[in-house]
Amino acid sequence: MNRSMIPITLLVTLIFMGCGSNPEPFTIDGDSVTEGSYTARALNGHELTSDYPLVLQPGLSQPLSFKLSLNGQDNEAGFGVNHELIIPAGVTEFFAPTLKFGRFAPTSQRAVSPITEATNVYFRVDLRSVLTAFGQAGRFITATHDTLAAADFNGLYLAGGTPPLSWIWDDADQSEALQFHDADGDSIYELKVHFSPPPLGKRDRTWTLHTDLDQLPQFSSPAAPLLEALTNLALEEALTNIRPDSSFAAGKAWPGVWMRDISYAAQLSLAYFFPENVKHSLRAKLNPTGRIIQDTGTGGSWPISSDRHIWTLAAWEVYLATGDRDWLAEIREPVLKALQEDLLWNRDPVSGMLLGETSFEDWRKQTYPNWMSAADIHSSQALSTNIIFKRALEIGLGLAEQNQTISRSWPQLITRLDQNIPGHFWNPRTGTPTAYVITAPAYQPAPQRDLLGESLGILFCRSFAAIDSMLVASYPRTPYGSPVISDQLPHSPTYHNQACWPFVEAYALLAARQAGNQAAFLHSFNSLIRSSALFLSHRENFQYATGRPDETVLNSEGQLWSIAGWLGAIIKGLFGISVHYDFSADQFELLLQPDNPFPWQGYTLSQLTLHNTMLNIRLQGRGSHISRMVINDQEWKADQPIPLTGGSLNILVILTTGDQTDPGTINNTKHTQPVIPRSSWSADTLHWQANSAAVLLELNGNLLDTLQHSPQLIADSLVGFFSLRSFDSSGAVSFPSQPHYQGPAATLVLNSKAPYFIELGQEVAFIRMSFSLPAAGNYLLRFVYSNGTGPVSTGNTCGLADLKINDWWLEQMVSFPHTGSWESWQTTSWYQARFEQGTNTLTLDQEALPVTNMDGKTNLFRVQTIEVIPLPE
Repeated sequence: MNRSMIPITLLVTLIFMGCGSNPEPFTIDGDSVTEGSYTARALNGHELTSDYPLVLQPGLSQPLSFKLSLNGQDNEAGFGVNHELIIPAGVTEFFAPTLKFGRFAPTSQRAVSPITEATNVYFRVDLRSVLTAFGQAGRFITATHDTLAAADFNGLYLAGGTPPLSWIWDDADQSEALQFHDADGDSIYELKVHFSPPPLGKRDRTWTLHTDLDQLPQFSSPAAPLLEALTNLALEEALTNIRPDSSFAAGKAWPGVWMRDISYAAQLSLAYFFPENVKHSLRAKLNPTGRIIQDTGTGGSWPISSDRHIWTLAAWEVYLATGDRDWLAEIREPVLKALQEDLLWNRDPVSGMLLGETSFEDWRKQTYPNWMSAADIHSSQALSTNIIFKRALEIGLGLAEQNQTISRSWPQLITRLDQNIPGHFWNPRTGTPTAYVITAPAYQPAPQRDLLGESLGILFCRSFAAIDSMLVASYPRTPYGSPVISDQLPHSPTYHNQACWPFVEAYALLAARQAGNQAAFLHSFNSLIRSSALFLSHRENFQYATGRPDETVLNSEGQLWSIAGWLGAIIKGLFGISVHYDFSADQFELLLQPDNPFPWQGYTLSQLTLHNTMLNIRLQGRGSHISRMVINDQEWKADQPIPLTGGSLNILVILTTGDQTDPGTINNTKHTQPVIPRSSWSADTLHWQANSAAVLLELNGNLLDTLQHSPQLIADSLVGFFSLRSFDSSGAVSFPSQPHYQGPAATLVLNSKAPYFIELGQEVAFIRMSFSLPAAGNYLLRFVYSNGTGPVSTGNTCGLADLKINDWWLEQMVSFPHTGSWESWQTTSWYQARFEQGTNTLTLDQEALPVTNMDGKTNLFRVQTIEVIPLPE
């Protein structure tokens, strides 16, 4: 049997089996959502009730995650780096080990019983390092590079996600109940916290609108007050997320301004509802030099995390919504600067694709195999990130005005990217795009799909038009929604893995609408309705197979991009509002292409202002076919753009189902990837353990053989990188195991004396060495290094240097991501270079590199050796 055909055949079977099967475990009416014995109800457009329990498991989950905080700010460590505490079973008075500010113990990987009884926990913090710095230098510099003056210190606080703790960042007034005190002056600060498990079972909860929304766009849905109430809930939660500085927090539990969150939220809808607040938020994500900030991310942020160009899409959406030319002038330089940096220094030289991890899915073990380091992730190429990059280039081209270099070169680049993205990311095993491509040391598509990437492709890439219907119909969904990846990973807890995210669902909704798949369009709408109504909040995420919000690792009420997802579903999905700008004609056009998938009708959207033009839209009928449009009492052609010239536009749109007989299909199924085989080598003998009876042996990314018995002798004549995959009865394959190289190799030692490494970034700014090779040809090389300036999961001090070979052949940026400590030695990605026979020169230079990491100051790492292997001619 041809194994490569199995997934494609299975895919078709599942599409037809999934249609009409697995009925949704909930029902939606115009005023209610019912799931089993639980009900959420809209009493009117301003009040919701729900008896859905947000917590099913008894007790408080462990370990307890928390952080220490100076002055109530998030300044002990980067995002995702927390202290953990486990309370032994049966203990109700617990004295926690003494902590030191900024020092973290290894996190626990074992399952722990929850806290089931009311418990007092006594926290102690040794703050002498901070106080000593205050006394000696008058200031303390935190691990997050924040400088706190001694005169400004006003308290040590505790923050966390388990009530009564909260993530207190940026709160105007800090709770005294969460403040430590040093009663005896010994520099050991103490705090007692009472933890009380929540009651279980049904508990009526109510949301009532308490905020004046009169100045905002108004949505009315008399036949379905549930839709109206959820919209008003979203508007109120959005207003609640506006900080004192007028920018948007990321959510109730995340008060910071985050680049991805605000950018996706703005692009989805907030640019139309809150343009001035969005401007403030986007400005907050520019550094003092006007550079778009890549938020703290894998291995020290940019260039490993490289999706910051979503900022450009958000800024452009503000311009589409407002026509503000001052704003257009303001964003021009940051947009072009960011694009040129990545074009020159962060692209694959062969394919032209942007390097770096998947957009939004930036929690490594959630979407990548465990063996992939931050350096491996940097060398990979992600579908979502490249589509964002392509769309940002289109916007940048329009902003470039008279720049002849850009005007001549970018159009062909954009066209080539648009045409090449589907093929470059195509996975022949599944017959669909892959979430990302592992490129080093061999090209290997990841065995998973990415809902956000595919949806963005449908919305922003012309080349996806030929496959949009297939992608929407075949994407694996559950009755509760559309998981952000598929298949799920077997080794990861529920967060990006095994979860639905409403903002991603909103993009899936818009993609389904564009592809003309009414079944998928309604499915996504129902997922958004169900979650926000039962939860009484537009929460961050929920488990994909149960719909539960308490079964994910992290969650938050009032999540900004979830709020924006719902509002985008209303204005872009239901009302079909889109604004286009023609650079050559210098004019805007409004298009209305409504789509009502519900059994209800009679909606009104009023007070929506675009370009000083007040829109009041009445929507009658069902379906997506416009039978009649009337603007200011004048008949209007449905496909005719609407000018935005000021004043008011009173618009009536009447819909019919038209001649549409095929509502489209959806694929209701869920699947987990096979487990990666565990492999080891003894000289030329391969050993493995796998859950499947046989494994696939790959050489340089290509299938070499199917192996059934371990161990296996590998012939010396086979040279290259070997990896294994397991597979299951459906034909789905696992990620490849960590590549193992067999063949000739050389190791170049940089420093033969203690400390046996060279440190770049302080006293030394470059390494230059000469070495001899027996033959000319193409080689792969990588560096053994360490970067202890931050943890692997966060920070912004990824090491960077310019690599040159023989002063002329190669000039490329090499990244040295965080390794977590200076004692943790890892390898960079592989880089290809042409070497000559005899003497060659290699230079690694920080000063020659015209770009910096996101920190801009600290560029520090240590290099121990260089590994070199020849490529076959």
